[in-house]
Amino acid sequence: MKENSQLLNAADVAAMMGNCHIQTVYKLAARGVLPSCKIGSWRRFREAEISAWLDDKAGVSDGK
Repeated sequence: MKENSQLLNAADVAAMMGNCHIQTVYKLAARGVLPSCKIGSWRRFREAEISAWLDDKAGVSDGK
C-alpha cells in the first residue's frame, strides 16, 4: 500500500507546476503522463507522486 499522502486537486498541482493552466493538468492526467486517480467524477493527485514526478522531470535525484 502507498504511503499516506495528501490528495490535491488540479489547481494545487497547477500551482506546484509553476502556475500552469488547470486544463493542462487535466490533459496530462487523462493521457496518463501525470499520475492521478479518479474518485467518482473527480480527478485527484497524491502530493508525494506529483513531487516525485516533478523531481524526475527536473532531473533531481533523491539520493537512493
